Amino acid sequence: MSTTDPRDGVGGEDEPRFEVPDDLSSLLDGPAGAAASDSADALGAPQRATSPDGDDRGTDGSRDETRDADGAGADGGAGGAGGAGGAGHGGAVAHDAADDVDFEVPDDLSGLGGASADPELAVVMTQIAGAQPLAAVCSVAGVDGDVVPTKVGAFVVLSARSDGAPQDAAAALSKLVAGVPFVLVEKRGEQLSARRWQDGAAEDELAPGLVLGGAPEALEDVLVADADPADLAGVVPTSSVSRLKAVRMFAAAARKARKKK
Repeated sequence: MSTTDPRDGVGGEDEPRFEVPDDLSSLLDGPAGAAASDSADALGAPQRATSPDGDDRGTDGSRDETRDADGAGADGGAGGAGGAGGAGHGGAVAHDAADDVDFEVPDDLSGLGGASADPELAVVMTQIAGAQPLAAVCSVAGVDGDVVPTKVGAFVVLSARSDGAPQDAAAALSKLVAGVPFVLVEKRGEQLSARRWQDGAAEDELAPGLVLGGAPEALEDVLVADADPADLAGVVPTSSVSRLKAVRMFAAAARKARKKK
């Protein structure tokens, strides 16, 4: 990799060249980590008719009244069907009227899910000893934030939290320092989520209570008490460590590791 950085103003041929070592383990400090039937009954049975001069009309008259009753029944049935159709049409009109009610859909529906997509706070916990070494790793990985040292390993409070930036940061850091687990903790409202990352890939999801159980006080202050990391002791902004300085730190770490062999 190229060790010159345009931002440092270094790029001449006479400048020394450095390489990032593959083994950065020296940066670590130990482990951390019915209506139809009623109508038919109301019609009644047909009756025999009598002529005006007293003669019984007999069967013909009965058939006439029967036809009249049948006609009345047909008319009643048609009327009932028409009424039912009218009721159905009225229901459709009422439904259409309900559809015509004006309402406005808000642009932000994040409140329906109880939490926004982007976290309000994102922290990457590491086993790297010291704020300066972690800030150097962040500088090379292109991760921006504030690094806070603790007795069990430094952590970085990420500046970028939208569009999956925390996941990208955890992937970049864990890939650069291979073989070492990192933990990404995100806060949305009152909810915390934690996931382990290693070698650039996401692994198990961790219980937030388990993560906070052995967390250092500085981490609790940031995650629970909403403390400003810039106000914590020993904080190192990643922007304060240039890529060139980071590469020199890595070269020194590599020489130290070779001497131990």
